[in-house]
Amino acid sequence: MSKYIDSDMVPIGKLLSGDTAICVPEFQRSFAWTDEEVQQLWFDITEAMDTNQPEYFLGPMVVKKDENCYEIIDGQQRITSVYIILSVIRRFFRNQGDDNLWQKITVES
Repeated sequence: MSKYIDSDMVPIGKLLSGDTAICVPEFQRSFAWTDEEVQQLWFDITEAMDTNQPEYFLGPMVVKKDENCYEIIDGQQRITSVYIILSVIRRFFRNQGDDNLWQKITVES
């Protein structure tokens, strides 16, 4: 019996907005990014938006889908940071009363 890895490139929005939960296995380290790493991620994303880049590569993230969740194998710091950033943006739009933009961001808080 041969073993192989089947992979797909999936936009992070699709990963975060689906009905499948994201699980952090016990072997993963705790979230350890400092403000510096999160600010660099934010700068990189906003720079890509300011220069009208059609896509932005967040870096490699590996998840394994089982019947209950996407188990994070690699990229936990980035996935967690993007989730937090999207949650803050979503809450900002909601507090500003912009229901249209609030509903476009599908990360549930």
